[in-house]
Amino acid sequence: FTKYKQHFPEKKAPTIITYFSGFNFGVVTNDTIVAIGLDYFLGKDCSFYTRLNSPEYMRKKNQKKFILPYCFEAIANNEFSIFDSGNDFLSQMIYKGKIMYFLDVMLPEISKADKLRVSEIQIAWCEGNEKSIWAYFIDNEILYSNDIKKFNSYINYAPFAKGMPKDSPGRIAYYIGWKIVNDYMENNPRLTLEALMQNTQSQEILQQSGYKP
Repeated sequence: FTKYKQHFPEKKAPTIITYFSGFNFGVVTNDTIVAIGLDYFLGKDCSFYTRLNSPEYMRKKNQKKFILPYCFEAIANNEFSIFDSGNDFLSQMIYKGKIMYFLDVMLPEISKADKLRVSEIQIAWCEGNEKSIWAYFIDNEILYSNDIKKFNSYINYAPFAKGMPKDSPGRIAYYIGWKIVNDYMENNPRLTLEALMQNTQSQEILQQSGYKP
């Protein structure tokens, strides 16, 4: 929260509450609190999740090392979801990329895989196949699509990314959006984090990023 106050000095750090959520919520937040459901982070091999018929790909995120990324993603969404205005895939991908960039600034000591809440093998797959992922979005006319069925697995948890090998993670749009936003910020070094989060011009961000995997 020291870093958070550096970038958003007018914001007050929220009160932290831990509670039992009934295995329903990892993190709940508003303008004054961050509530952490500790029962959500008992470890991917915890028998409770198996008894609740939680699929394996969902159990992987029930690890305590993900508490901080969960918290700050929830804070970012609480603060900036009003700037998540586009329904097309590009807009959604850029918004998710901004969330990941926000996590980078707030949690620089945490690994890419843990910020994205995937395995090191999955993040390595993303890095090794970035060009192919981008080409798939272009070739299959997904980039500007408004059809959520086409890109749901790219922005939400899923066993793997639709149309891609099973080594791929769900939420792969977070990774590509992250790369685009990183390039955009490198090309606009004077831009503040707050200005980035409030920018809803997804096409402009893509163009000014010069993104070329």
